[in-house]
Amino acid sequence: MAVRRVDTEMIESPADASDDQLMMRFKGGDVQAFEVLYDRYESQLFGLCRRLLQSWDEAEDALQDAFVKMVDRRDAFEPQGRFRSWIFTIVRFTCMDRLRVAKTERRAFARLDPSESVEHTEDLSLARADVDRMLRNLPIDQREILVLHRLYPE
Repeated sequence: MAVRRVDTEMIESPADASDDQLMMRFKGGDVQAFEVLYDRYESQLFGLCRRLLQSWDEAEDALQDAFVKMVDRRDAFEPQGRFRSWIFTIVRFTCMDRLRVAKTERRAFARLDPSESVEHTEDLSLARADVDRMLRNLPIDQREILVLHRLYPE
């Protein structure tokens, strides 16, 4: 573990720090700590957004929104070994909000155009497309449980 001395305190390198330690550093103004957390979680959180929202573009937007919320709410974070749960909860609520808005918009547009298009991604393998289709047909609460349990186990 790399350490350096600052004001007679031993401080770990951000890369070696726990998630909670990094979040506490970020609360204190250490931007590098945020960058390390972002690098650690960006891929997992994007995957969660992608599977819940069933759209690459929506997932990118939701992930960005979630990290903005993390920054805005950093003072509310309490270090109890739960950073992972905390950030996944922020992402989950961000995705749920987007789904609610999309549902409301679909209802409004359905009166204008009853045909709904399903986004198909050509670069997905047939198996992945089948899994995505099955996930899409599940109610959101069941989809969320399945995605979290199978793809992001503790």
